[in-house]
Amino acid sequence: MTTEPKIEFLENEPYVAIRQKVSMAEIPTLLPPLISEVFNWLKKENIEANGAPFFRYLSMDEHKILIVDVGVAIKTKVTGDGRIISKAFPKGDYAALTFTGDYKNLPQVHISLDDWIIQNGYRECSVLEDGQLVGCRVEFYFSDPIAEADPEKWVTQVCILVEKA
Repeated sequence: MTTEPKIEFLENEPYVAIRQKVSMAEIPTLLPPLISEVFNWLKKENIEANGAPFFRYLSMDEHKILIVDVGVAIKTKVTGDGRIISKAFPKGDYAALTFTGDYKNLPQVHISLDDWIIQNGYRECSVLEDGQLVGCRVEFYFSDPIAEADPEKWVTQVCILVEKA
């Protein structure tokens, strides 16, 4: 089940993450364990999470290798430790929808949201970060697959930074 897409304005929000380079095929095996590593670091540093864990897709090259931040939002910007980086979501308009179902169906959810963006006069946009243009396509994971065994009940919000076309 997918909600109707809508445009939401989001403020600049700090987060901590582990940045990882992966192929599409590696996402399900390499990225999820990093969520626990981020939460363990937050606990060690006595920092409170301010939202659901997420994958932020920053870029994809011609070989379909992605750069992804695996992280969680926090209330105030902090300093990372090398492995853990400290960044922020850019403020702006995001096309957003909520999907309930198995993560294996998320590629189709992205395609559907991409189509909606174009049909409604928007385009995905990039931001300048550390001297490079990067995207802000995010999956927020509101369900814990360990606590909820039924993948048909997993809730994910997909958000894409957009601007008027």
